[in-house]
Amino acid sequence: MKRLTSFFLASMLLMGSTYSQSRQFSAEELRADFTYLRQKLETKHPCLYNFTTKAAMDTFLDSLFQQINAPATETAFYNLISSLNEKIGDGHTMFLPEAAYSSIDSARFFPFYVDVQGDRMYVAMNCSSDTAIAAGAEILGINGVDAREILRYLMARQIRDGRCTTYSTWILDNYFKSYYGFSFGHPDSFVVAVRDKLGREASAHVPALPNDRIRSVRKTRYPNNRLASRQGGVALGFDTANHAAVLTLGTFDGKTLRETSGRSVRKTFRAMFESIKKQGSEHLVLDLRDNQGGDFQPSRLLLKYLIHKPARYMAKGFESRRISPKRKGFKGKLYVLINGGSFSASAITCSFLQGEGRAVFIGEETGGNRVAIPGGAKRHVLPNTRIHAYITRKIYHIQDEANDFRGVMPDYEAIPAPEEVGTGEDSMIRMVMGLIGKEAE
Repeated sequence: MKRLTSFFLASMLLMGSTYSQSRQFSAEELRADFTYLRQKLETKHPCLYNFTTKAAMDTFLDSLFQQINAPATETAFYNLISSLNEKIGDGHTMFLPEAAYSSIDSARFFPFYVDVQGDRMYVAMNCSSDTAIAAGAEILGINGVDAREILRYLMARQIRDGRCTTYSTWILDNYFKSYYGFSFGHPDSFVVAVRDKLGREASAHVPALPNDRIRSVRKTRYPNNRLASRQGGVALGFDTANHAAVLTLGTFDGKTLRETSGRSVRKTFRAMFESIKKQGSEHLVLDLRDNQGGDFQPSRLLLKYLIHKPARYMAKGFESRRISPKRKGFKGKLYVLINGGSFSASAITCSFLQGEGRAVFIGEETGGNRVAIPGGAKRHVLPNTRIHAYITRKIYHIQDEANDFRGVMPDYEAIPAPEEVGTGEDSMIRMVMGLIGKEAE
C-alpha cells in the first residue's frame, strides 16, 4: 500500500522532548553540512521552486551559506537552516536537531502548554509550580524577551504548506516547549510575564521541568484535556436530540486505526456506518481536527461511504483513481470540523469533499494545501551536526487547478478559547449542533 508520509509529531516530539548540550562546530564542518543539505534539496525535492522561484531560492541559499563564517553550535545552525521552511512552503520537508532523538534525563522544559492566536500567546494549561497563573492569561514575555518576538522567530522557522500558517500555529500550540528548546535552549528556570483576563499584569519565576513531570501534572491538573482525548484512532457517538452522529477520526494511519479499534479499517468503517444507518442519523459530523494524515487507503475508503456519485480521487498521478459510493453509505447532511492540524491525507480528504460540494466545513483553514501536497519524505542526517533533514520525494495532485497555496477554508470560522484545551469543553461541537438545530426549525 502506498503511503503519504505524515510526521506524527506527537510520537516524534515525545521522543524528542529531550536535550543534549549543543557543542561547537567549526565553520568548515557547518559549511560541509550546509552544502550536503543544499545538494539533497536541489536534487531530491520534486517541487522546491513551486512556492519560491529558483532565482529567489538560490539567492536565499547563497545568503545563508555566506553567514557561516565562524564556529557555531548545533542550535545556531539549526536556527539558520530552519529559516528555509518559510521559503520552501512544504509541510513534509522539515529539520529536527539531534536533540529530538536523544534521551538524556537532565532535559528541562517550559512548563506551560500555550495557545497561539495571531501574534499573541495564551496559557492553555499551566503545569508549573505557580498555580496562580490561570488558563486564558496572555503570556507577555519569557525570560525578558517579548512573547510576540519569540513567536515571530519560531513561526518564521516553522514548517507550513505554502501560504497557510495554521499548521505552523498548531505545532506550536501542541509542542511549544520542544521548539522553544530547539531554538532558545533549556534554561533551568523561566520568568514568565502574564496579563490575566481582567488586564492585571504579573510575573512568576518557575523552574523548568522534565517532560515526564509536565505530563504527570497535566494528567492530574487537567484530566479532561484535549491532548489526552485526541490521540488518534476512531470513535463514534450520537446526539439523538439532533438526529446526528459524530465520527471522530484522529488519523488516517492504517496501523494506528487497526491497533485502536482492534480490527481492520475496512471492518471498522463498515460497522460504524451500519450503526449510523441503524440509528437513523440524518446528520453526520466528521471531526478531522488534529488529524495529521497517514495513508491513502483509509481516506479513499471513508470517502466511499460519504460520496453520492462516482468521482475521481486525486486529479493525477499514481494515486489517482475512480471511487464509487458504498451502497450503505451515508446520504444525509455532512459537516466537517477542521483546524490547523488537519494536514496531509486529512487535507486531501477535505479538499475532495469540498470539490464535490459534499460538506459544510466548520473551524479554521486546514494546515494542508487543498490543490497539491508534497509527501513521501526521506530522512537524511547531516554528517557533522547530525541534524535530521526530512526531504519530500513526491508531489500529489489533489485538484486540477492553479495552486493558490492555501488550505481548505471553512464555511463557518470557529476558533476555540485557550482554556478549552484543558477543560475538554468543545465550542465547535456546540456550534455545529446549533447549526443543525436551526436547520430543523
